Amino acid sequence: MISVSADDPKISFVRRIAGRVSLYTLSLVAAGSIRGLAVLFIVRFVPPAAYGTYVALWVILFGVQSGGDLGLGAAALRYAPECADEEERRSLFATMLTTRAVAGAVLSGLVIVFSEPLARFATGSEGNARALVFLAASRPFAMLFDALSDELRARDRMDRVALLVVLGAVLVQSLTIVFVVVVGQRLMGLVWGRAVGDLLACAVAFAVCFRFVRGRPSRAELVKLVRFGWPLGVMYVVGMTRVLDRTMIRSLVSLDDVALYELANRLVGPIGLSNVALAKVFEPLVYRHATSHETPGHVDLFFRSYVSAFAVAAMALSLFAPEAITLLAPVAYHGTARILPALMFCAVAEGTNHAAGIGADIAKRTGVWAVTAVLSITIGFSVGWALLLRLGTPGVGLGWVAGASATTVYAYIVARRLSGFVLPVASALAVIIAGALLATAAAWSPWPLLARVALLAAYTLVTLRVLRPRWSSLKAMW
Repeated sequence: MISVSADDPKISFVRRIAGRVSLYTLSLVAAGSIRGLAVLFIVRFVPPAAYGTYVALWVILFGVQSGGDLGLGAAALRYAPECADEEERRSLFATMLTTRAVAGAVLSGLVIVFSEPLARFATGSEGNARALVFLAASRPFAMLFDALSDELRARDRMDRVALLVVLGAVLVQSLTIVFVVVVGQRLMGLVWGRAVGDLLACAVAFAVCFRFVRGRPSRAELVKLVRFGWPLGVMYVVGMTRVLDRTMIRSLVSLDDVALYELANRLVGPIGLSNVALAKVFEPLVYRHATSHETPGHVDLFFRSYVSAFAVAAMALSLFAPEAITLLAPVAYHGTARILPALMFCAVAEGTNHAAGIGADIAKRTGVWAVTAVLSITIGFSVGWALLLRLGTPGVGLGWVAGASATTVYAYIVARRLSGFVLPVASALAVIIAGALLATAAAWSPWPLLARVALLAAYTLVTLRVLRPRWSSLKAMW
């Protein structure tokens, strides 16, 4: 029996991680739930073709968002603890913000200039160029919002980050409902709600962070940020091409199926945010304790617990999605239930990917993420395209599960060699892949309710037996 003292430094570390993960995850789940409920309401007033057009336009905007990131936010997080004084820290974040603002403005301007051919590529019609222009104009504000959130994370102010996340979701979704339902717009209502909401959220974040980023941009800081962040920037840009799965679905199936696929992605929110929580919370805290001999044990403890909890949650949400979607969404969107399970487990696999490779980040070997991005896209699109032809749209989600699983293996192999962290990656991936296949099969028909309840109980027992999350250790350390 291990005796645990309340003053033990490692308990403080675990408490901090657990508290931040819990707080940030709750805010992400709240924001995702707000978006999911708002979408279920909005689609009652927007036909699948219009919603599918809006989603297809986002293929272009994800390119702007990813291309303008450059990996600078993660780099600023990594170097913030090493700043000698407050002036150097302000210069670091001012450099990051200025560079991202310029990159965002340039990329958005290019989209606006070439809006007609880009709209034709994404949706098949130049008539949607006006909607694309408004969305492009709002992207720099969304990018600055993300950068300002990084500054708060570096100061360990996860409470304010959590509030901003929820505030952003409330602003965008409430304004979208106003423009779509009250004003009576369809496609443009979706566009204006997003554009105005992003602008207001950015204004609030800037007011909160202004005195901590009011510094002089530095060329030396820029060189340092780029040197660390460029592999992550490559990862984001390559990863951005994943949204071309919407274009693939539109080309091989229809815009209506794009709408079902996007609705499924929105409903993944409570689970899909698991990987975001890992990245946003683990990074700054683990970086601060990179040299502690206790860190590998803490990462292992949370890895087991996190995968166990979210894999079981993904199974539960997937198995009972048919009833929920039938109750909440119009008939035209009921096919979403078949698509949802694979996307649920894909999100868990992606969260596992980052946790498995965090040892590479600690060693400042971020090049691993550029390789994983290429590997994930290559495998995901290849398997997704093959399964799309055989299974329809659910096959795309299964393709992404395959891509995320393969990249998790690669990231873990590299990270273990660099840091020595030992994690139950094989067991976690076995649980995730089996869950994706079983949940998809159960949702296809769907299975009778009692059969799905039995599957959930059996899956939960097997998951806990395989991963052994050691809840008692968590409780003792809490």
